Formats: sequence, C-alpha cells, structure tokens
Amino acid sequence: MLFYSISGVVITGLISNNFSGITFIKACLPVITSKYWYITCYFLLVLFSPFINQISEKLEKKKFEALLITMLFVFSIIPSIFQFHVMNDGGKGLANMILMYLIGRYIKTYWNGEYKKIWLSVISIFSVCATFIMNMVLSILRGGIGIEAPFARDCSITIILSSVAIFMLFREFHYKSILINILAKHVVVIYVFEGTMRTVLNQYIDIISFEKKWYLFAIVALYVIAIMAICIIVNLIRSKSIGKLDKYGVYIILKIGNWSFEKFVVYFKICKQKIVRLLVNVEQ
Repeated sequence: MLFYSISGVVITGLISNNFSGITFIKACLPVITSKYWYITCYFLLVLFSPFINQISEKLEKKKFEALLITMLFVFSIIPSIFQFHVMNDGGKGLANMILMYLIGRYIKTYWNGEYKKIWLSVISIFSVCATFIMNMVLSILRGGIGIEAPFARDCSITIILSSVAIFMLFREFHYKSILINILAKHVVVIYVFEGTMRTVLNQYIDIISFEKKWYLFAIVALYVIAIMAICIIVNLIRSKSIGKLDKYGVYIILKIGNWSFEKFVVYFKICKQKIVRLLVNVEQ
C-alpha cells in the first residue's frame, strides 16, 4: 500500500504541477493520516474488534436488535431523509464500519439458516433500483444540471439494504471460481490506486461530456474496466519486481515497532517511578 500511496502523490503532482511536502508526508503515513478512509477504519476496527465483539456475545437478542435499529436510525435513516450525516462523513467513517460489522455479527449469530434466493434477489434489485430512481428524481427536481447521487452514499439506507441482501444472497451459493480468487488479490490495490489512474485517464477522456448521451453507461463501464485492468497490470509488474522486497520492508517495520514499544515501556516505568517518588515526598 505504501508503494501505491507514494506513487500516487508523485504521479498526481507531476500531472498537476502541484507537489506539496505535507501531501507527501501523508502518503508515507496513509493509515495514521486517513489518506484512505477504508484502510484506516479497517485497522481501527481490527484494533477494537475484541471489545466490539462483546456486544454480540453479551447483549441479549432484543437489546442487540435495539442497538442496531438505533444505529441505523441515527447513521443511515436520518442521513437518507435529510441529506446530512451526523458524523459528517457520508458513511465513509468508523461509525458506519462498526454498524456494518455489527450487522454482520447479528447475521452470523441469529440469521445462520437458509433463505429463499428469490426474496433476497427481489430485495437486492428493489433497493438498487430505488437508489437509481431517487437519485434521478432528485437530479430532475434540482434542474437536471450535473449528476446528483446522495442516495448512493455509503450511509444510504437503500445501499445498506442492498449490501446486506446481496451478501446473504451469495452466501446461499456454494461454488469456487479461480477468476474471482485471482481478482480478489488485487482489490486493495485497485481501491488505493484507482484515484491516480483516474487522474491519468482524465487527461485523455472527459466522462462529464458524455453525461447526456444515451450510451453513457457503456462509456462508464469501459472506463471502470480500463482502470481496473491498468491497476492489476501495474500490481503484477510490481509484485514480480520490487514486490519481492516487501518481506524485508515488513521485517524492518516490525523491528522498528518492537524497538519503539520496548523503549516506550522502559520510559513509562521510569515515569511511573518518578511520579510515585514525587507523591511520597509530597506526603512526607
């Protein structure tokens, strides 16, 4: 991820002729600086998951459901109706990640049976169509200028509903796909590097100029496929070349992390001893 984060800043800076030292520092610390919100939230979710898991393990079913309904109302239904988000992140933040994680825990704990594929398919199609229709209606009501897509935000109730339904639908299928397994290895790279590739492709193609064309969907589909293909090719080249040095980089980072932690523990003990001595002297 660090390679693509730094490469993205360099490439974007060369294209825009606007290179910032602060931006470069953020690229070197992508998790801490939340350069990629999903990666940062994922790390935080892993960090807090042992405590979050206590919710599903300790709470009664009714209280767990009450918690999920409350979170859905605050973080999804209200933003969907009033078009603003309590956390001011449109669902691209830790609150929404925790909500989806808890929904997943609830499904695993209480919805572990088999469900009819037809109903899951209907719910999936309905929620996706509802998202498109509501966005189109809102765009028309606002004069048809530009593309409005507030109901396609991560916090939208229709997006959450379709996500859960599609997840449960595919959970009912049992098959193996070599192609999916191959593509899955490149998902993180596509997520991290697609913004850079869009910046490059936008120098040659302007998607907005096609927004009123009847073949807009085909153009967007080709645009997306091209970006994914380029990201995968770049990742394959990197993995066959400098990617072989990754294990050494991980080793160095772990060494530095362990050394820093050991120094912190020693420093903490020294500070603790000094505080204890200070308190003893004050009492005397």
